[in-house]
Amino acid sequence: MLKQSIGIVLLSITVNAVAEPKTQQHVQKKAPQWVLIHQDGYGKTLAQRFTGNEAVSAEYPQAKRFAYKYVYTYGVPSLKIEPKGYIQAIHLINCAEQTRAYEVSQRFKPNGIAIDQDGTMPVYFEPMNLETPEDKALYQYICEAKY
Repeated sequence: MLKQSIGIVLLSITVNAVAEPKTQQHVQKKAPQWVLIHQDGYGKTLAQRFTGNEAVSAEYPQAKRFAYKYVYTYGVPSLKIEPKGYIQAIHLINCAEQTRAYEVSQRFKPNGIAIDQDGTMPVYFEPMNLETPEDKALYQYICEAKY
């Protein structure tokens, strides 16, 4: 009985050890990349598209979910954001209505340490101003791209 148990444990360890590298490679290939959307003298806007279930909000199925990051060139003292500090968030865009909402938003120091511990926000859709370069670029990247 003891030999059978040891054999099963060894078999289990062997199977897991063999399967793990494949899984890690799979995850590395599918990891989304930050894409530069807009840049001006104050900072740069980056976005990441989500795919599959991550891209869909159960509460707002008409909206597309994406990751948003704004890196400040000079910082914002009133928000306690240092130069090269950033805001990282999860946004929703309703492409048909041209509106955008925050789901989660956090401030970070330049070294990646979070300033805020819980960035959950009430979801409120606001009109996008497609006349501004940032909103126009975000809308095109999330709503008009084929992915």
